Amino acid sequence: MLKKQIQKTLQKIKALLIKHKIIIPTQDTTHIPYIRQNNNTYTIQKNINGKTHYYGTYKTLGEAVEKRDQLKQNNWKQTNKPTPTEMKYISKHPQGGYIIQKSINGQIKYYGKYKTLEEAQKQIQYHIKTGWTQKPQKKQDPDRYITKTGKKYRIQKQVNGKVKYYGTYQTIKEARKKRDKLEKTHWRK
Repeated sequence: MLKKQIQKTLQKIKALLIKHKIIIPTQDTTHIPYIRQNNNTYTIQKNINGKTHYYGTYKTLGEAVEKRDQLKQNNWKQTNKPTPTEMKYISKHPQGGYIIQKSINGQIKYYGKYKTLEEAQKQIQYHIKTGWTQKPQKKQDPDRYITKTGKKYRIQKQVNGKVKYYGTYQTIKEARKKRDKLEKTHWRK
């Protein structure tokens, strides 16, 4: 029992030293609670009722420790939710990650796929700040108009400012096939 308390205290001290840049972290993050190293990034995750919840990916361990400490103070509630304007252009990708799309002259333009919501938010803020001057990517997202809802895939498209639904499918393959057919028929069912 005492050994566990000492280990927890040492972990807290190490995290504070890293946070305040008193020491440079080693590559070993196995003893820093709720933080996992993934290549050159650090992900905050916590198991709640047997389910893993992800709270973002950060470039440095110091950033991850700082954010983790904020989350702990707020009982693990996210405080920096994206604004409605940011989320207007961000969609969750069916295979994971987030994509940015914007309707320009009635056509959906694709602005890229990002691993985390934070990366997509930063990119949206850049686009809004620069007036969307960056050209959209030529490559279309293979899962455009498709969102994953639970274990199924739904086709949806924004028409005249409202989201219109075109069906829900068991597999991504079925949804892509139907979406392609809808695009060829100019979205007539």
